[in-house]
Amino acid sequence: MFGRIKQTIFWLKLRKIKKLLINLKEMRWQISKLDGTPLTTDIQKQMQSIIKKRRSTYLLKQRTAQSLSENWQGFSKQPRDDLRFIENAIPVVLSGDNNYAPFMAVMLQSLLDNSNPQRRYHFIIFESNFTKDSKDYLIMQLQKFPHCSIDFINTKNALKDIPFSLHNSKFSTDIFSRFFIPYWLCQYPKVIYCDSDMLAKEDIAKLYDLDIQDYCMGAVANQWLTSVLNRQQYSSLVSFAVFSLLENWHSYINSGLLVFNTKKFKEKFPIDNLLKFSIFYTNHYRKIHPDQDILSLLFENDYFVLPPEWNCCWTPTSKNNEPYYLSVKSNIKIIHFTSYVKPWKDLPETKNNSMAIAYKDYAKNVPLFNDLINSQKE
Repeated sequence: MFGRIKQTIFWLKLRKIKKLLINLKEMRWQISKLDGTPLTTDIQKQMQSIIKKRRSTYLLKQRTAQSLSENWQGFSKQPRDDLRFIENAIPVVLSGDNNYAPFMAVMLQSLLDNSNPQRRYHFIIFESNFTKDSKDYLIMQLQKFPHCSIDFINTKNALKDIPFSLHNSKFSTDIFSRFFIPYWLCQYPKVIYCDSDMLAKEDIAKLYDLDIQDYCMGAVANQWLTSVLNRQQYSSLVSFAVFSLLENWHSYINSGLLVFNTKKFKEKFPIDNLLKFSIFYTNHYRKIHPDQDILSLLFENDYFVLPPEWNCCWTPTSKNNEPYYLSVKSNIKIIHFTSYVKPWKDLPETKNNSMAIAYKDYAKNVPLFNDLINSQKE
């Protein structure tokens, strides 16, 4: 009797696997028919239908994710009450954990080196576990720049009780700290956010001075997606849940560089509403770029499109191992090292790569980065 039950379970599992394989084969055939054709509303709807049918698109059931979001009690308290406001300063936020501090130091140095002594700059570091040494290094970098100031804001307590899910993700909850910028730094009419895996080639004041009009924020359209759509390789999108929901694919952003209109942003989304949606999204959908997806979905018709040279994505090619820039050929203002291939890593792709070599040559003069490299050699 027990043997027959086991045999029945085995055949049921086998039938389920066979059905999944047939569905996968059918899905791949459907996708292959769409590649290479001009993007139309009908093509987009077909792709969105395919993504929605994929079991791998989802994590928790919709009802469960909604319950998590609805039952969360809300959070609106800023980490401290004495956040400094410097009149007429250009506020720039950098964010990361202590492991990323050496690379943040390189980005900070590039911002300092390109700053205008006639302007004021306020660098605000969102961090969750920086050591005193890391903070001291960053403070020391500003000694030769009296027109620049720096402050640190610990985001750990703000994030710890929010039930985000980053299932099997390369990201940490630190990426959500940029959501707090318009609420915590609302004394500033505009605030710039920059990722730490960047290198500035131009004065960030010129970005701050751009008129983003009456939009909630400014952002650069996602250059990887632009390339995919230009090549009509829609099958590249099938793994990403966001493209089943986004009405205008061309509006998908790269969240590595943002300019917040703090007043408009707060008016459109109270902080609890923004975080409740984030809880639902991260718990319901599996393969995601969390903060980037969320901002793209919530603001797809309400963001100012910044010139792409302010967030120029770098990735290596197979030809001569030289870098290329998606959509940007010249006048580059900020380089963004978006792929897993980072210029500071000891990888085959970076060994003889001119951009990686140039990055390291610049970074070796940054004490925090230099100490990291020396410790790795020991």
